Amino acid sequence: MGINQDNIRSSIISKLTELGFQDIQAVKAGKQNHVYTCLLHGETSIVKVTDVRHRSLEALQTQSDMLKALHLHSAAICAPIDIKDRLSIAELKIEELVFYVIAYTFAKGTTADIQNPDHVRLMGKSLALLHQALPGLKPYPFEEIQAQGQHASMSQVVQYIQNAKTIYSQATKHFESSDKQLLHGDFNAGNVKIKGEIVHIFDFDNCVYGSATYELANTLYMVLFDQVTKGALSVYNEFRKIFFGAYQAVSDKPIDVYCIDDLIGYRVLLLASWLAQPHAAPLFIRQSSQIWLDTLDDFVHTYFEKIRQ
Repeated sequence: MGINQDNIRSSIISKLTELGFQDIQAVKAGKQNHVYTCLLHGETSIVKVTDVRHRSLEALQTQSDMLKALHLHSAAICAPIDIKDRLSIAELKIEELVFYVIAYTFAKGTTADIQNPDHVRLMGKSLALLHQALPGLKPYPFEEIQAQGQHASMSQVVQYIQNAKTIYSQATKHFESSDKQLLHGDFNAGNVKIKGEIVHIFDFDNCVYGSATYELANTLYMVLFDQVTKGALSVYNEFRKIFFGAYQAVSDKPIDVYCIDDLIGYRVLLLASWLAQPHAAPLFIRQSSQIWLDTLDDFVHTYFEKIRQ
């Protein structure tokens, strides 16, 4: 029999203590990552413990090297901290399981509030500045965003949803023609903290190469999904106006609003294709409860029937 999750957590804390971490407090425990706050070298830090079945040492080392380089461009980036002299990634073995450990500087401040105009403005500004800093780094072997959904399920949903053919066609053209650069990959209110006018950015686990426009669209998509499921579309509309305006005020590249809308529509189509063929969908879809799958389906229909008419 394998060890249970409680045993895993207690064993991780014991192993972290042996590595020199102190005052270890759990933040999140999942199937891929366990996250803790702690004291390391006398400073409050975040430590992420990753199951090796989900992230390779090579991938984690690439991410660590990139963040250390990016931190030189901006102190607001939460960079990795060496656990011991010249050791940025440690390995833990707990019975048959193996984990990698990385510590990061702690993001001080409060979690961004998408209904606070000042927070939204700072989010838009910080993403624009991040997009200006990332291309200055050397190339890293992260994946590139491709037009997904060439499979049968995407073709199926494109056929039965009104306006989907146009949206899919325009989004595909964007993937083929846009300039590619390194992106955060998951920029949202949960991955930033705000202290005064400083925005601390963290959780670069989903770094990819793609267009800045796609990342803008993806950030808006996440807010749209959250607010549509809460019946608060007006919150999304206000967030979009302030966030996009703040981004444009700082960005050195023009952004096509219509392209953003097509890319948001594409993200919804992608979700619809996963729901049409769950066996070919990402793990989080395959493991979802029927209640959550019904929520996702309601969002798809609301988007195309009431928002994107």
